[in-house]
Amino acid sequence: MAASIDRRTLLRGAGLAAGVGMTGLGLASCAGAGTNQPGGGGESVAIDTGNTENPFSMAADQPGEIAIPDQGWGTQWLEDQIAAFNKVHPDVEVTWTGHKDMSVTIQPRFIQGNPPDLVMPVGVQMTTLVDQGQVSNLNEFYDAPTVDGEGTVADALLPGTLEAADFLGDGNRLIGPYTFTTYGLWYQATVFEENGWTYPTTWDEMLTLCEEIKSTGLAPWAYTGKYPGYIFTPMQNMAAKASGIDWILSVDNLEPNAWRDDNFRLAAEAIAELRGKGMFLKGTEGLSHTESQTLWAQGEAAFIPCGGWLENESEAAIDPASRIRMAPTPSLTSSDTMPFETLAAYPGNQVFVPSAAKNKAFGMEFLRFMWSKECSAIWTENTKSFTSLAGYYDGLSDVPSGLESQIEAIQNAGSNILPPTKYGSFYPDFGKAVTDKTGLLASGEITPAQYIDQVQAEADKVAKDPNVKKFTRELS
Repeated sequence: MAASIDRRTLLRGAGLAAGVGMTGLGLASCAGAGTNQPGGGGESVAIDTGNTENPFSMAADQPGEIAIPDQGWGTQWLEDQIAAFNKVHPDVEVTWTGHKDMSVTIQPRFIQGNPPDLVMPVGVQMTTLVDQGQVSNLNEFYDAPTVDGEGTVADALLPGTLEAADFLGDGNRLIGPYTFTTYGLWYQATVFEENGWTYPTTWDEMLTLCEEIKSTGLAPWAYTGKYPGYIFTPMQNMAAKASGIDWILSVDNLEPNAWRDDNFRLAAEAIAELRGKGMFLKGTEGLSHTESQTLWAQGEAAFIPCGGWLENESEAAIDPASRIRMAPTPSLTSSDTMPFETLAAYPGNQVFVPSAAKNKAFGMEFLRFMWSKECSAIWTENTKSFTSLAGYYDGLSDVPSGLESQIEAIQNAGSNILPPTKYGSFYPDFGKAVTDKTGLLASGEITPAQYIDQVQAEADKVAKDPNVKKFTRELS
């Protein structure tokens, strides 16, 4: 079985959590080992779009291997998905190779030209793999029919997934962003109902409610101080809802003074105001993810910004009698460009088919199965989170309260889904700088004005450096 992996490592590997870039050792030592060009290459896989049973003409007598880590969700979901796959393809022998850090366990196989057929990377920079031609182009894969026979794979996915699959923004879909993680504020509905509190839809309402919460002796907010990406997320969400998605593109594209956007400044001031008014749980700036989530679950704070994994990750600490819920970040003002229901929900946990894989057809076919209704339901039942397949969750029954609230949030958002920033995956050092400075802002060590100046200075440095490869992002 695969070893357990810290979710902070996973987030960094997925390019999430406040734009933190993909980190790790890269595959520098295998430069030149691949025979494919950046953007995908190698021997192509023929696709029969009319064949819903085996569109990639996968050989029944050729084994397939997947390399996917235990991401903190356990491994039962993967074992069940393999069983579902073998119900349709009983003669294909599937091997699962677990890994905690791809740079240690899988990297040598890329160097040797013998990688697995489907890989979820952790501990490696995807940009390095792409630059070295180690990643297959999946453009045609997305035109394949779904396992469920309802249109193409591309048609079946949630908003933002295809854009995330276009890793470099150059029209080549190189990855399969398998999961769809919602981000917002978590609260305990039972506590709110007991006190007559209503979830705030604007920041002014949030501040008013926080004053009332504080008067009861309960800390209004906790956050994961050791990983400041958590507290950056509500800032980013408020700025994007107020200014529109174009602001996200402006920071990704290193546009001049993008970080001086008035609404981002107001969002930074909002977080600083929470600190200034004593709205944070004492000591939260020094807490890890498990510590902050546990204290919140035990009723030490009313709100905590976190992704949709919280319910599964903190299950042992949550009172079974408590109904927890997640809701979108409040609007910065009542006149925001996008409505309150706008949800930050990011495709992530990318998988890819190595260009040197022995059985690329298997890698694509297994990914197609992962995006079936059956396998998506298996994932959700085991992890209390979502895949990036649209709609399959509508028919789920007996779901816990936190997952139920996420389903409602996705449904209420409709097409108003905020995409993640990509500057952290484009420019990992810059992404880390933003996260580090966000920690200083939230802890009160720098002012909002200093924060804006310092982040903008870091962006300008990247923009002016002729040795840094630049990326341009557009949304279709």
